[in-house]
Amino acid sequence: MFKNKLNLSGSLGQQWDDLDGTKSGNLRRTVSAYNLNFNPTPKLTTTLSYTNFQTFTNVKPQFQYINQLTSYDNLDTLNFRQLSQSANANINYVLDTSRQNPKSISLNFSFQDAYDQHGGRVTKGNSSQFYNFSGALIRTNLKKGQTVNVSANATYNTIGKNEIITLGPTVTYSKQLFKKKLMLGSSVSYNQSISDGKLQSRIAALRINSGYAIKKKHNFTIAEAFMMRNGGIQKSIYGITSTVAYNYNFAYPKQKTK
Repeated sequence: MFKNKLNLSGSLGQQWDDLDGTKSGNLRRTVSAYNLNFNPTPKLTTTLSYTNFQTFTNVKPQFQYINQLTSYDNLDTLNFRQLSQSANANINYVLDTSRQNPKSISLNFSFQDAYDQHGGRVTKGNSSQFYNFSGALIRTNLKKGQTVNVSANATYNTIGKNEIITLGPTVTYSKQLFKKKLMLGSSVSYNQSISDGKLQSRIAALRINSGYAIKKKHNFTIAEAFMMRNGGIQKSIYGITSTVAYNYNFAYPKQKTK
């Protein structure tokens, strides 16, 4: 719509069994998904998506009929329903459209909700909500082969009666050398976690990685990760992770066409 600036799509599905009512339990599932893309200008891109999943299970064991006094006993005691829904919104704006030094800013918000129903009621402790917000500024210099990414992330999560907040910044840098055969990268991040108004932990991480490609078939990768965690009731933890990898790409010859 609107000269390809607006794109809408969606899907809806339903599945169920026990059509003749002879099984000891039945399952009904509903799935839906919707997507919206709106690009009013070449610099601005927006995306909005929503999904909904629902599963309903009705278990009919023999004890339900043996132990009931009347035909109206225990009608909903074994009805179990699982529901989850999620939404995501993304906004990307290009600050500089030059080919050599493109610069853009990105904002993202995501939401997820999941809970269980037993007998038509939400089970205590079996519901959770997840909210995440992130923003990033990306700047690339194609001539020098380098990219800088500065981002911030915040997460709010509820599980049962517990509330957890995690937030912190991240800075990432990557550089390409020797005609893009050698790639060097590093990132620094710091975040803190707060649960029910109390500081639980502080985590600082430093990651360094490098990769070298030979004739587009051989790729060697070396990565180091340093992590420090302290705060809360737990003792300080220090960790180092080293990774060495080799990858070989099997290139098949192109088939000739007449």
